[in-house]
Amino acid sequence: MVVLTGAGCGGDDDAPPSQPAPTADDALIVRLHQHQTVAQELASSAARDADAADIRRLAARVRRTREQMLRDLEPRRREIAQRDPEGRGELPDLGVSREQAAEDITPGALRGVSPYDTSFLALLAKHDEGALTLVNAGAAQATNAETKALARRLQVRYEQELAQLRAAIADASAP
Repeated sequence: MVVLTGAGCGGDDDAPPSQPAPTADDALIVRLHQHQTVAQELASSAARDADAADIRRLAARVRRTREQMLRDLEPRRREIAQRDPEGRGELPDLGVSREQAAEDITPGALRGVSPYDTSFLALLAKHDEGALTLVNAGAAQATNAETKALARRLQVRYEQELAQLRAAIADASAP
């Protein structure tokens, strides 16, 4: 009887074990984490710099929401980073461009804008609409039940926040 062991059985013994290819779930988590980080920074700026107290309070709520979203995403983001510590694995395309996801908005986008408050509200609404587009696309392609559940929770949060932002924009635009 011949027993084969793993050593020396075809293949490069010195090669590192292969890692699974990044999934749509991974792409959604990584992109959302980046998205939330920018939104948190925008909200932090507005919580400090907005002219109206009600806008500062709204921005502070948004910042806290983003902090919670980042805590929800962090374990999966860390797991993805551990699987690919050098960031070599190309993430699958979710069918949402950077522009559609409003990923072209940067934390510095509010520097020097006037009027600050309405600019913040409009910018964050655009950012949230982009995040919702990203979440919807990612949820449709996700295969992991945990990722799908997270996407559903985020969809609800974004829709609620967008309603608040639109109401604040209407209030700020009223004479």
